[in-house]
Amino acid sequence: MSHERFESLDIFWKGDKNRFSPKICYIYLQGEYGFIPYIASSAVCGGKNTIAEIMSPNMSVEPFNRMPNMVKSSWGITQVSSNTCFLNLSSFPSVKMMPDANPDLWRKTYPMLMDLLLWLKQSGCKQINFITSMNTSSADQDSDLMVYDLYNDIRPEVDLLTTLPAWFIPSTWHMMGGRACVICAIQDEGQYIDQDAYGLLEEYLVALGLPYHNVHKERITQVLLSVRERVEQLGDTFDLFDDEGGDWA
Repeated sequence: MSHERFESLDIFWKGDKNRFSPKICYIYLQGEYGFIPYIASSAVCGGKNTIAEIMSPNMSVEPFNRMPNMVKSSWGITQVSSNTCFLNLSSFPSVKMMPDANPDLWRKTYPMLMDLLLWLKQSGCKQINFITSMNTSSADQDSDLMVYDLYNDIRPEVDLLTTLPAWFIPSTWHMMGGRACVICAIQDEGQYIDQDAYGLLEEYLVALGLPYHNVHKERITQVLLSVRERVEQLGDTFDLFDDEGGDWA
């Protein structure tokens, strides 16, 4: 393992740094309610080890941990093909839904996210695809998949209501001159895991030619189902620990 520092980020290389090629980078927020981006991205990454872990003083990290099977306090990057990587935002400051309830959120997250984009650009990234999800707006709305291609200005039928990293990263990358896309699964809020919405995202990722490991998808799904009661009790404030136990080996 080796280490480098880029502005506010610390990058810990677990694999061969020379193999890292993020020409196309998919990014997702692990703790999104509904888990669809997390399950789908985990299925693409399969059993591959992360090539690097990113840490920053601006991340939101629990003060307690377990050892030696630590829960990761970092964002993991997995190289899934020769020029494509997946970045897991596994820890991110919690966002309260009340107006004016997040006075320090922008101040803390802007430097971290901007440094991430600058580092990706320096590393050769050309396109960022953010995988996210949002709830249906009415009871009669079906599960769906919408794609916003910022580079070609191909817009979805309705506005996408997304989390801070899901709108900031693609829009800022677009302003930096890169190609950016938002891939958003429209899910039924009443379902713990909306299988219809998941199926649409799964089909889309496979059609893009990405690797897909159904066995890993099923394993991650079972882990999430096993903690369903705890997650539903926590509601929108939950944060799911890494299912791999944070192994840095």
